Amino acid sequence: MRNNLIFYNIHEVDGENCSDVALRFCAEFLKIAQPETNLRLTEAYRIGKKSEKVRPILVKFQTTYMRDLVKMNAKQLKDTNFGISEQLPVEIQNRRREKLPLLKELRQKNIKAYFVRDQIYVGGKEYTL
Repeated sequence: MRNNLIFYNIHEVDGENCSDVALRFCAEFLKIAQPETNLRLTEAYRIGKKSEKVRPILVKFQTTYMRDLVKMNAKQLKDTNFGISEQLPVEIQNRRREKLPLLKELRQKNIKAYFVRDQIYVGGKEYTL
C-alpha cells in the first residue's frame, strides 16, 4: 500500500488498459515529462464493481519516489474534477471518516486544516480538542 495512489474521476472505457490510462493522465494533466520512462507502474486497475459511476483507478508504483513525484504534481489538478489520494488502510480511513466533520468545520471558519494519516493538523501542529 505504501507505493499506491488512487486516481479519481478518470473516464472509463470498456477494454481499456489502466496502466496506459494512468500514464497518459500523468503526462496530460500532471505535466510529468515522459511518464513511460520516468514512472514505472507494477499494476493498475479499476476498484469496485462496474456501475453507472466512474470507478477510481488504483495505481501501484515500483518505488516510493515515483509515487511522490506524482503526488507533488497533483496540485496541477486544483480546478478540475480529477483527484489523487494515497491508498490508506481501512482502520485509518474509518478514523478519518469520524474526524471529517471537524475538519470541514475548521475549514468553514477559514482555518487551514488538513489530514496527516488519521490526525488533523492546523498550522503545522497536531490539532487536539
